[in-house]
Amino acid sequence: MKRLTLREFNRAAAQFDNNEPSVYNLCRKDYPDILTELENEEFSDVLDAGCGTGAVLALLAEKYPEKRYTGIDLSPEMITVASGKNLPNVKFVCGDCEMLPFEAESFDVITCSMSFHHYPHPLDFFQSCKRVLRPGGRLIIRDMTANSFLRFFINGIELPLCHLLGKGDVACYGRKDLERFCLASGLKLEAFEQRKGFRLHSVIRKEPAAAIDAGQHDGQLSGVPETMLQTVYARAKETRTRGAIRDEKAVQLVKQLNYDFSLADKDAAMHNGVIARTIVLDRLVKNFLETHPGAVVVNTACGLDTRCYRMSGYAHWYNLDLPETMAVREKLLPEYGDISPIAMSAMEDWGGQIKESGVPVLVIIEGLTMYLTEADIRQMFSVISGRFRQVIVLVETMNPAVAKHFKEKSIEGSHAKFTWGVKDGNALAALLPDFRCIEEHSLTEGMTAFVPIYKVLGTLPFIRNISNKIIVLEKRQRHV
Repeated sequence: MKRLTLREFNRAAAQFDNNEPSVYNLCRKDYPDILTELENEEFSDVLDAGCGTGAVLALLAEKYPEKRYTGIDLSPEMITVASGKNLPNVKFVCGDCEMLPFEAESFDVITCSMSFHHYPHPLDFFQSCKRVLRPGGRLIIRDMTANSFLRFFINGIELPLCHLLGKGDVACYGRKDLERFCLASGLKLEAFEQRKGFRLHSVIRKEPAAAIDAGQHDGQLSGVPETMLQTVYARAKETRTRGAIRDEKAVQLVKQLNYDFSLADKDAAMHNGVIARTIVLDRLVKNFLETHPGAVVVNTACGLDTRCYRMSGYAHWYNLDLPETMAVREKLLPEYGDISPIAMSAMEDWGGQIKESGVPVLVIIEGLTMYLTEADIRQMFSVISGRFRQVIVLVETMNPAVAKHFKEKSIEGSHAKFTWGVKDGNALAALLPDFRCIEEHSLTEGMTAFVPIYKVLGTLPFIRNISNKIIVLEKRQRHV
């Protein structure tokens, strides 16, 4: 049967996009429903199974160019046409959808439009989808369906005649068929609808990872590592309420955590600071990646940060934190491919874990320095300087007076203590002979997005100085 499908679509590839009644146009008509389904949840990586010449992916890439897309099709001629479109952030692979050639847990969503009825072993496809979907990921199937009487006629009479004419269609499926495939593969059928024009619309989910007990009293986390729970909660709460940022990954993470967030829920100062910091850092990181495509990013003290899923344009993103923190992150956010974990302290010599060389490098140090000592700061930057000949560092700092006198309710509840601060970027650079300060940004810049009065307050030196800063450092070039 695959031989018939392969021959049929290899022959059709050259004219596929131009044939008005073609499957290509049916796929394009599926796009609005697929897009609506996709937008119900955050997503970063999409696989289109049976992508043909890239009809759905071309539209998705135009709508969300920052996401990552992969298309797979059995027909090499289809893949040749699709690849020739040079779509941004889209790669095409010639392969079998019943044996998806990708690493486990690589995709948030798999779409399959007008292709599923060509698969002679549909259960193999479902099992393969389960393997490559991340926990909580979705399979969205758009195909043809009908009532049981018509399906009996289609499957028993019409399709056998089609085979004689060289068509590779295998079967028309109903709800009970998909329920059976889900049961056998360990997936969950969340939605099955027969829509206008005998169109099947189905959403199938891989169960999310089991909730992780990260309570204060279970011995897993304490002190500084526990602050990552407070910050991910702040991003999730902001996404669900005011909406100054959108971080659906954080929303998903909070749902999986068994933790008492009552202190964080009441701590407006901590919440606003986290959101302002996120806005400023997202802007700086995005600007760097736009001007340095193919860069390597090292996210130090990453905790449960999800910035790597909101950004594009990097060649490799490394998330670095303490082993106990990374153990929790690995359960909640298993990462592969161009996102890699490093389970080490920021003060250890982690430079050997970075595979790339001779490429632009950005190091992010967020929410860490205020819990360290000056000796720790020097050691951390010594590791960075020793590994990279050229590097830009975005580092968050706290005013010394604030570090000494100010207490955030939720952070105090986690037993973490502020211990260090620095006046400004020049004062920080004075401690680090290998680096120079090239600019600094007060978090008041981020506050303006949701507290308009900061457009005025942020111009006052006193307000800017007591706010946390993002200092941009560049390694000095030594000339021999």
